Amino acid sequence: MAVVFNAMKIKPDVLRRAFEHGREAAGWAEPDWLETTPDDFGTGLAARAAADGADVVAAVGGDGTVRAVAAGLRGTGVPMAIVPQGTGNLLARNLGLPLALERAVEVAFEGVDRPIDVGVLEATRRDGTTTGEEVFLVMAGMGVDAEMLRATKPALKRTIGWMAYADAVWRTLPKSKPFRVAYQVDERPLRGARVHSMVLANCDTLPGGLRIVPDSQPDDGVLDLAGFRPRGVFGVAKVWTTVAIENSLLRRFAWGRRVSDRRTAQGRDVIYHRGNRVLLRVDAPIGVQVDGDHLGDAVEVAARLEPGALLVRAPEPSAPPDA
Repeated sequence: MAVVFNAMKIKPDVLRRAFEHGREAAGWAEPDWLETTPDDFGTGLAARAAADGADVVAAVGGDGTVRAVAAGLRGTGVPMAIVPQGTGNLLARNLGLPLALERAVEVAFEGVDRPIDVGVLEATRRDGTTTGEEVFLVMAGMGVDAEMLRATKPALKRTIGWMAYADAVWRTLPKSKPFRVAYQVDERPLRGARVHSMVLANCDTLPGGLRIVPDSQPDDGVLDLAGFRPRGVFGVAKVWTTVAIENSLLRRFAWGRRVSDRRTAQGRDVIYHRGNRVLLRVDAPIGVQVDGDHLGDAVEVAARLEPGALLVRAPEPSAPPDA
């Protein structure tokens, strides 16, 4: 096993003790310790560990570290174990992985491998340069969600955790302005919409149980696109009603799904599409983010889904009760 860790997120001695206990209990050899640096957030470290024959590569840190390690392991067949130490820990939450250090380490050694899909995005700037291919595992976005991340205060994240994002939302939303976007899903006709944000989702849940995109799953082989277009004085409230009540509550029940599905696309303040490839184009540069990492402003985003491209260590499924 190789352990890629961000020392800004956890004290190395605490981490080593946890892994030593897990290693002894599982009967594994001493892992290789690979600390991230400003020049390598984990992608190169993980790729080299896989090439050197690591059976598992553990990503210890926040969503950025997990994303970087996943980029290095995508398509290799070497599983990634997640030891979440960040603010949001979005992929771990969406996969139902343990957040406690000792339990997460236990799963790293003794869990089973679960294939999940990987989103790949490339953003083009106004001058024609690109970001290169960037991986996302949970969500990527263009618009107010990226501006929210840019407005999030690091000191507040350290103090109150993911609630710092709520502070950024309330400071960002009143200033946000809708923009015109042209979008295409797979080979379908190009469409246009006036939105505050376009979100590409591989998973559907944010901290607090908010479900941005209904029914999106990390292993369904489909990329979900959601366009948020609040209209009128109460537009923002209607969008949050959709997210907080319709997606996060009603759709848990069969009758709630029927109510949700009866709403016409024309009447929605949130529009949904599904496919494997998505193209977004805007006239003026708009902020872009991937799994909470801000990529800067862009005028075009091209994204695709790679089904089952990453293996993730997960707890052994519970055995069904005896009949």
